[in-house]
Order: sequence, then structure tokens, then C-alpha cells
Amino acid sequence: MKKVRDIFRKKGFRKGLPRFMECLSARFTAGRGKEGKLRLFSRLKEMFSTASSGTQEMRPGRSGQSDYRGHFLFFPAAPKSFGRAVSLQIGGAPARALSPRRWAMPFGMSPQSGRSMVEMLGVLAIIGVLSVAALAGLTYAMNKHRANTIYNDVHLLALHVMDTGKDTVPSDFYPDSGKTFTLDTTTYADGFVVKVADISEKVCDRIMEVNDPSIEKIYVGSEETTSCSGTQDMGFMFLYDGMFTSGGSSGGSGSGSGSGTDPVDPCEGIIASTDCSISADETDSNGCVTVKKITCTGDTYCSGTTCEPCPAAETCDGESCCTLTGPNDVCGRPTKEVGTLTTVTHSDLNANGCCETTTEESCSFSPVTPRTCTPTCDGTCESDGSCQKVCEANTYGPDCLPCGSGAVSDGTTATCTCDTENGFTGTWTAPATGSDDNGCTQGSTCETNANCKSGYFCAFEDPTSCSNQGTGACELISAYAPDSTTAAGFIRSEKEMKWWSAQNWCTAQEKIPATRASIGCSGVENGVYCRSSTVDMFKYTWGGSDFVWLEDYGDGCHSYNIHLSSGGVDGNPRSNYRDALCQ
Repeated sequence: MKKVRDIFRKKGFRKGLPRFMECLSARFTAGRGKEGKLRLFSRLKEMFSTASSGTQEMRPGRSGQSDYRGHFLFFPAAPKSFGRAVSLQIGGAPARALSPRRWAMPFGMSPQSGRSMVEMLGVLAIIGVLSVAALAGLTYAMNKHRANTIYNDVHLLALHVMDTGKDTVPSDFYPDSGKTFTLDTTTYADGFVVKVADISEKVCDRIMEVNDPSIEKIYVGSEETTSCSGTQDMGFMFLYDGMFTSGGSSGGSGSGSGSGTDPVDPCEGIIASTDCSISADETDSNGCVTVKKITCTGDTYCSGTTCEPCPAAETCDGESCCTLTGPNDVCGRPTKEVGTLTTVTHSDLNANGCCETTTEESCSFSPVTPRTCTPTCDGTCESDGSCQKVCEANTYGPDCLPCGSGAVSDGTTATCTCDTENGFTGTWTAPATGSDDNGCTQGSTCETNANCKSGYFCAFEDPTSCSNQGTGACELISAYAPDSTTAAGFIRSEKEMKWWSAQNWCTAQEKIPATRASIGCSGVENGVYCRSSTVDMFKYTWGGSDFVWLEDYGDGCHSYNIHLSSGGVDGNPRSNYRDALCQ
């Protein structure tokens, strides 16, 4: 309020205040509309006419002169763009120079510089282009961020599978991307897939821009599709690197650079041959295909290991053998033998497996080649066509029957005797067909499987030292019965035994004990996890948490064994109990 009072007390303001109040009063009393404007103009003319005809000077900021009637006339000052004051004349005499800024148009309007319509449209166009570019850049950055977040979640789940071997998403996994994740660890023997649901097309495009060597393949929807289209599920395929460090037998983290080399693929370097005569592919003890079955189709036939073209069917023009319809050719087409009727002398086998000469009339091709035979007699063919057999050791009688377990002979006698040198006693009798009960019994101790009868193996449960298995007892193989579920040539006992017993148990069944190399874990040492395709097969075939024996550890007191579920390899004392694994 004090500042307002100071303004009204100034000399210049008090001098013009009456005239200002008069103008303000004229404005409000004139009213609105056209008539109000006319009344306001009339009142202003009277006020300025009075000012020009009196002795009072014109106020600063006004320019003009009186007309012949004594009315005051307005002349606008020079436009602002000229940048200088304009001199006006009042009543024929030069007036004081007035600044353009002091001039004001009637009714409160003031002149000011402006922009053209074209300039304004140009500015708006520039603003629009910049807005679109900024919006596009922001959208790209947001999609890139979403893609990176999904990548991080995928890698976390991949590390979870490789470190733990588990095939389910952990319950405490909360993805930063907010997507739904699933795992597929069963479709591929040497790898697995992390699947992400409902990824938009733009985010999918950003993911496909990344070149990540740790991911074997990225696909959209199905394994054959790698192009983004709409909102779809995506799969990230990883390969097992075969080995992971753990720092102990209970599990670990990270991939296996800590122990040496990747596991050796047991099928590496094996080139399978082809055969059309077999019923199915043939594999070795590691499950590697060694002979692949091929199927002959069209105008081909099976010829041993290959498919050969079918021969043309024979036709007959003359007589002789033309009336004889020959057998179908190798492709099943009817043929006719073309030749002559001939009496042929040839050698053939008799009922004893010895060769004898016979003659017969046949329609044969020219030249006729007599057939010859190779004796199949397991001994000597006598001149009368009989076969004198020569029996092998541990057989008896003219038919060379086996003596049975625990009995011996030189093959020339009609009976066998019990093998007393290896601890068998009793009176030998001819066993029934397929039976091993020949009257020979065995003592309670053994040193090798040879000391045991058929169906038994030498079990060492009380070794004299860690490197010497000592003597054991013959036990039934079936007492440690193989697991009813087999896995590609491997068998496992259903009962635990010590390492020496496990070796004999496998050998007694004409199999060999499994090794690290044979299960795809070559070079894996104590305290390291192995994840090969064979170990994965064991995991899904047998499961559980059982350990199985492998080969000797190398110090004479320990041997390798592997955990079927986790793939952890340990070197445990031979006196421990583990399942036997044979192949």
C-alpha cells in the first residue's frame, strides 16, 4: 500500500490523473455495442478538442493537430520497424519528436511485429519431425531393454540346469522380465531348451540382433522358424559342455574349466557301414551305430551290404528247357531257364555230414558245373561215408556233450571227472540236458571265477589288504540280480558289493566293467561332475541316488564311482559298497 501511495503522490502522475480518470469514466459510461462506440468517440473528441484549444500543452506521447473546427486529430507514429522517432506538426508548427513506443492505438490496441503463416507452419513441421524421431528412438530403446532383461533371465536358468542337472524352473526364480519360463531337458540328449512365452514381435527382433556364442540356436514358435511374426513363444537352445566344477561331491556352480578337458564322445570317429540284410541297426557297447540298416526300394534288390539293380527277366525262344518255368529272379519277377537237359554228377553231403557222389538229370545252363561239397562233420569222414567225431576237452561220449561246471575230461572218454585241482569233489554223473547238476561240489573258498561253477562268481568281501583281494566265496550271480531295466547295453546290479566282487560279477556274465571312457566321462577326476548323454540316459532310466563302480583309481586302494542322478565322480576306497555297472 505504501508503494501505491508513493506512485499517486508523484508530480507527473498527479498532473495526468484527472485526464486519465475522465477517459476511464467515458469508457465505462459509453456502454457496449455500436452505439456505445459512437458515444465513446464523441466524448473523446470533446476532451481532446478542449485540450487543443486551451492553454495547456499537449501531454507527452500524443501527436496531432486541430482541424478547422478545432477538433484534435490523431496521426500515428512511424512504424516500429523504422527504428526512429517521427516528427509531427500541430497547427503548422513542428511538434516534439515522439518515440514509437509512446504511441498507442485507440481502444487499448498496440502495434507489434508478427510471423507469417508459412513461417509458423514450418516451425510446426520441424517440431512434428523431431517428435516422431524421438518417439521411435524411445520405442527402440525400451524394446532393447526388454530383450536384454529376457536374455539375463534365460542365462540364469541355463546356469541352473548346468550346475544342478535339474529340469524344472526353481520355485524361487522371479524373472526380471516378468515372462513365463519353462525347461525342456528331455528332447535333446546333449542339450536343453529354455522356453519363454508371449514375446512381442519388436522385442523378438531385438533378441535376434544379438550374437551370443553361448546359445546354440534361437527359434520362434518351432525349431524350424527363426523369423519374428506377431507375439509368439521363443526357445533358446544350449548344449551341455560335458563337465562342471563343483568343489565337492554335493554339487557346484559354473561350467567345467577347472578339471581339464571335455568328455570324449565314445562315438567320435566311428563310420557306420551299411547292410540291407539286417533287421535293425547294429550298435556297440556304447550305443554307437556300427552297421546301419538300409531298405531296398523300387527296381533294386538286397545284395549283402548294398542294393543292386534288378536283372532283366530271361525269355525262351527254343525248346530244350524252354518248357521249364524257372524260379522268380531276385526281384520277384517270373523267369524261364534256358539251357539243356543234362545228367550231372556232383558231390553232396549225406546225413552224417560227409561228402558222397550222386547223379541226377537236370536242366542246367551251359557249361554245366558239377556241385562240390565241404564236409561239415566235426571230426573225420570215413570211407563208408560215416563221420567220426573228435571231441574237445571237458566233453564226453560220441556226441561230445559238455561235462558241466566243475568237471573235466580230455574229450576222448565216455565220462568226466570232478575237477579236484580246483576244489571240486564228488562222483561225476551225466547231467540232464540244460542242467549243471553233475555231482561235483565245491569248497567254500575261491580265488577266481574259474573256481566257481556256472551261474556263480567269486565274491571278495574280506580282502587281506586294500590292494590284495585275498580269497572269497562262490556266490550266485542271480543273488545280485541285474536291474530289470537295462540302458543301451549296460546292466546294473540290484545289490551293492565291494569293488573286487563287482569286477568278477561282470566278468562271470561275459561282460566288462564300465569305465569313465565308456560312459562318456573320460578324464573326469575326483570331485568333478560329468554330464554326458550316457550319464543322462542312466539318470532317466534308473534315477535315484545310487553310486556305481567304475575302473581302478590308480593307487591300488581306491576306485572311481559315479552318482547316477547328479553325475558326480568320486574316488572311494574299494572296501565301500556300490552297485556294479557292466556293459
